[in-house]
Amino acid sequence: RMRWFDGVYADIKAENIATASRALPTSLADAISTVSLRNVSLAIPTPLIPSSSPQLVCANITLKAREMVAIVGRSGSSKSSLLRVLAGIYPVTSGQYLLNGYDIQQFSEVEIRERIVFLDADSCRLPPDILRTLGAMPARGSSHWIISEIDRLLSSEGLMVALDQPELWLERSDPQRPYLETLRALANRHMVVVATRNEAIVSLAD
Repeated sequence: RMRWFDGVYADIKAENIATASRALPTSLADAISTVSLRNVSLAIPTPLIPSSSPQLVCANITLKAREMVAIVGRSGSSKSSLLRVLAGIYPVTSGQYLLNGYDIQQFSEVEIRERIVFLDADSCRLPPDILRTLGAMPARGSSHWIISEIDRLLSSEGLMVALDQPELWLERSDPQRPYLETLRALANRHMVVVATRNEAIVSLAD
């Protein structure tokens, strides 16, 4: 099923997040069952946004396996910032990020990247010189790489897949596969989080 959060900037819909004291994990070997943000705020210093102004305020969210969630909001409402927090790309300024009930800081970057996949428009439009430097076949950042990555995701299970505005690039990368069908198929296998302004994606919500 699909849930959506509207007005990300200051009024993210909150859920109660219960956590229990647990032993420290030795690795992130298990499939991702829950992702929780607890009283999270995020501040990224930029020329337009001083470090004292948080971009996310008091985000409380719990995501579950094989659930699709759409993050919805007006332009500039920090949809993409919240998505990058959930994907483990932006460390939180305050609060706690729990992955399978454990603080995400307990896991290595390699483990996180193996279990959380982040894709956006930049994933399929890196400059040719960077693609040549990466030397991947198919090269990361190309449409062929996106198709290869989606195929990999559709043949695996238990990951978290974070997609930033896939309506702008997903179907363009693979015209033979409608993006709404791809999203549904991914949600049958993984936890899927989408930052979007696309009504067709939002309409998938229960």
